[in-house]
Amino acid sequence: MSFSHPLLTLSVAGLLWIAGDQLAARRDAGSCGLLGFPGSPYGSLAARLVRDSLHSYWHGGESAAQAQHPAATAATPPTPPAVGVFARRAAATTAAAAPVPEVTWLEARVHALARLEKERTRRNSPFPMTAAHQRYLDSSAFWRLRSAYALDRSDTSLYEILHFQLAARALQRPELKPEVVRLAEQAIAMADMPMAGFAAPLTGAGAAINLLNDLLDPKQVRRDDAAILKRWAQLGSCLRRYEEILGQAQAEDWWQGIPEVRREEVESHAAFLGRIAAIIRQQLVVLQLLPASEAP
Repeated sequence: MSFSHPLLTLSVAGLLWIAGDQLAARRDAGSCGLLGFPGSPYGSLAARLVRDSLHSYWHGGESAAQAQHPAATAATPPTPPAVGVFARRAAATTAAAAPVPEVTWLEARVHALARLEKERTRRNSPFPMTAAHQRYLDSSAFWRLRSAYALDRSDTSLYEILHFQLAARALQRPELKPEVVRLAEQAIAMADMPMAGFAAPLTGAGAAINLLNDLLDPKQVRRDDAAILKRWAQLGSCLRRYEEILGQAQAEDWWQGIPEVRREEVESHAAFLGRIAAIIRQQLVVLQLLPASEAP
């Protein structure tokens, strides 16, 4: 097979280069690859796009379309009015309904595209899914999940999903348990990297919590106090690293430049992790592993 068109040849070569770069980065957790694509803002964007597509694999073809929003409701055609004896009830319901806010042309187009994407991936077969097809979908989703996480190892959602998938597989295959621990340790190490953003220490804190949950499981035959205190220290380090980055962002006045939705998402997740850390601390106090005054 030969490529006669120079542009086509260059395109194929470029795709192969990027694929090899991603594979190299996947082998080495600390590597950014030849092109610096994994771990870059572009890699993060690509990871989020792959993450959204995973929804359809685990939900029978249903896409992760945007949640129904007043703007989307306004963009849909209104339902025909009720007739006969139902007209009065429908009129009362309509009057009590909240007014639909006006939407811009761009918002309407975004929600229209979301509806089209949902319809595009909707499963339309009348037959139940076979076991072989389900195994294929699970394998495809798992491969895409690992690929997306290789592009952005600081993505909290991708880490938590991958951790859950690996932990579930480890229940059937105990030899995978070290991989679950290694994944968490890599996430914790990301928090200490010089260029780490808000997501990295929060992802690391979640990883430390996952390890602590396993160590504090009442089903454990023998409690490893040294390992528990090590993971507790890592949890505290990740939370302090987040506070450090947040303080720097506020001092340098670029925190307000982040979109409000993203700021609320980060602050809400950080508060959630803080509440879990407080619960774990109380448990460690009860187990007499920590003094009552120590905080993470």
